Amino acid sequence: MQADEFLLLADQLPEGMLLLSADGAILTANRAAGRQLGQTPSQLSGQNIATLAGIAPDDLSKKLKPCARSRTPSPLALNNPDATAGITIPACEGFLVCPANDGQPAQLVVRFLGNASKTDTFHALNNELEKQRRVLKKLERSREQLRISQENLAITLNSIGDAVMVTDKHGMLVSLNPVAEQLTGWSNEASRGQSVKTIFPIIDASTRKPIENPVEKVLATGETVYLSNHTTLISKDGTEYQIADSAAPIREKHGSEILGMVLVFHDVTEQYRLREENIRSKHELELREKLYRDLIESTAAVAWEYDMTLQRFTYMGPRILELTGYPQERWVDFHSWADRIHPDDRERVTSYCQFETSQGLDHTIEYRNVTASGNTVWIRDEVTVITQDDKPVMMRGYFFDITEYKQTEEALRRAQKMDAVGQMAGGIAHDFNNIIGIVLGNLELLERQIDSDDRSLKRINSIKQASERAAILTNQLLGFSRREAISVKPTDISHILNEMDSLITQSLTPQVEVQCHCADALWNTDIDAGDFQDAILNLVLNARDAMDGRGKLTIETQNCILDDSYCSLNPGVAAGEYIQLAISDTGTGIPAEQQARIFEPFYTTKEQGKGTGLGLSMVFGFVQRSHGHIKVYSEPDLGTTFRMYLPRSTEQQAAAEVSHKTGVTLPTGMETILVVDDEPALLDLVKESLQELGYTVLTANNGIEALQILERSSDIKLLFSDVVMPGGVNGYELAEQAVTQHPELKVLLTSGYTEMAVARNGQARFNANFISKPYTQADLTQRIRERLDDDYD
Repeated sequence: MQADEFLLLADQLPEGMLLLSADGAILTANRAAGRQLGQTPSQLSGQNIATLAGIAPDDLSKKLKPCARSRTPSPLALNNPDATAGITIPACEGFLVCPANDGQPAQLVVRFLGNASKTDTFHALNNELEKQRRVLKKLERSREQLRISQENLAITLNSIGDAVMVTDKHGMLVSLNPVAEQLTGWSNEASRGQSVKTIFPIIDASTRKPIENPVEKVLATGETVYLSNHTTLISKDGTEYQIADSAAPIREKHGSEILGMVLVFHDVTEQYRLREENIRSKHELELREKLYRDLIESTAAVAWEYDMTLQRFTYMGPRILELTGYPQERWVDFHSWADRIHPDDRERVTSYCQFETSQGLDHTIEYRNVTASGNTVWIRDEVTVITQDDKPVMMRGYFFDITEYKQTEEALRRAQKMDAVGQMAGGIAHDFNNIIGIVLGNLELLERQIDSDDRSLKRINSIKQASERAAILTNQLLGFSRREAISVKPTDISHILNEMDSLITQSLTPQVEVQCHCADALWNTDIDAGDFQDAILNLVLNARDAMDGRGKLTIETQNCILDDSYCSLNPGVAAGEYIQLAISDTGTGIPAEQQARIFEPFYTTKEQGKGTGLGLSMVFGFVQRSHGHIKVYSEPDLGTTFRMYLPRSTEQQAAAEVSHKTGVTLPTGMETILVVDDEPALLDLVKESLQELGYTVLTANNGIEALQILERSSDIKLLFSDVVMPGGVNGYELAEQAVTQHPELKVLLTSGYTEMAVARNGQARFNANFISKPYTQADLTQRIRERLDDDYD
């Protein structure tokens, strides 16, 4: 191979190449070889490679020939005159590999001509060059494909609607697509080489605090990261965008090395606004619903809804339990409502409501409801009917508890009735008195004119006695109807009762035991003393007849205070200080259905001919004129107690007010108390009063229910129970069974009867812990605290 031919081929190659003669002389060298060996090609020409390698010519042949045959590299050390050390060149097939000047591996091809022809040498070189050309062409094709791929990728990234950011492995920006440019405010060119934190600052939309940028985590862990739903991007000009994004690593094709990161995000500002608005609307709706629900459930009325299609209640207010004793889940369908209406009202109510509803008419009706405890409450049911295509599909309404209103109405009705009867009786008595006066006057004249006719005188005397009896009855009627007392002054009723002791005893039979207990320092009351004496005698005589001449009569007096809670249960009574007089008998008692009429004139429970029905009417008239109040407690076979409340004298009222100005601090507690009473209103009042003071209060309407509660609850510390209750277990029996089951249980009893009156029942040991009705909140809470703190029974 000629030198020029060699150079024509070799000078274009980056590798150093030498063309050697058979004895190792350098025929020519390409420019790359000159650079590597530190000499020009002309300087190298003619030198022997053995001299450059520092070995004998024979040793050089031994190294190169086996290398050419086996293609196994054979190292040679060629001397660079400008270098302190030689350059090691491994040989292969006559081609030796040596380091390049820039320190990177390179090939220096050396070919010994020896026995080989120039053609062989050129052919080998040409093959080597052809290989290089193929490699270059392949590299060009790869570069073109890469260019096309990059163009396609750019077109794709520029076409998609999401913003795309690409970084290198150090987190520096490589490129932004147009959407990313728009959202960040940075151009693709300006962003290159910038930190992601600079181009992509993000904060939490709720807290306005910076959010950790995802680039560090992605590049450190190789994980795909998703940002929260509250991510806000702040663009270069300060515009804020709500975004949703993800960041993923870019890896080697066949390795785990992370080459960079791609961040994809898009603008969700409108969706975020709508979502936040929806959340706010939902929250506001929940607040309004809660406000409406709280409003509905906090009112005294019980709201309800009934679906006509489903034929069932779809809503029942929670206060239905307080009103009827039945919880919400027990109000299911029509029958669960109708079956609880009082039997006497049921047909009237259901027929009316069904007709009005079928016509699509709103309606209101009042009726009695039988509660779970067997008591009766009055309900006003206001109903709104909702129609669709002229057909009723839904009912909504409210249950109002009008029991107190009905009681007040009944009390007013009775008062009006008594007033009307009093006016009528007074008018009749006045006219009748005149007639009797005429009769008696004429009888006296006749008596003087026929004083010699004994038979006629006897008849006149009989007529006269009957007329005088009629006059007495007339005076009783006038006493009932009289609106004002004749002679009113401050009176000590204890003094009057002491003076009447003999009269009371004589009015009874010897078989009636009389006990009188008058309180010390009893207040005075402004009354007519004569009217008071008549009232006492009427009550005593009434008690004698009720006991059939055999039993015990108990008279008691004490100072008391009627508070607002008592007055709320007894319409028409004014709160204040009173003197209480209680007269109790052990007679047959008065049935409940008759008690409402016992004060009416001429109404009597006695047999015909044994009573006029005016005695209790006179007592009622006296109490009304004295601005007082009278209450009766009675049970068949247990007896009767009349409690008369007379207002404290106004002469002592000023001094009393001074003594009561300082408020009484009610004692508190945390114990559990079981309260038992068959009067729902009083039961609720006691429960509320005690709960306000910190106690846990359980309630029962009768003794049986109370015993069941005692079996379930072991933490009850005190039993507070009425004495007289329906259901077969009275207060004393309940106390005995309760203490037997729970020896540590404290007991406090109460009754409209006094402890003196009920002591005959045989459970006298409980009378030491007894409080009479009515009681004030202060008295009750004080007695309860004393019982709980008492270590001895």
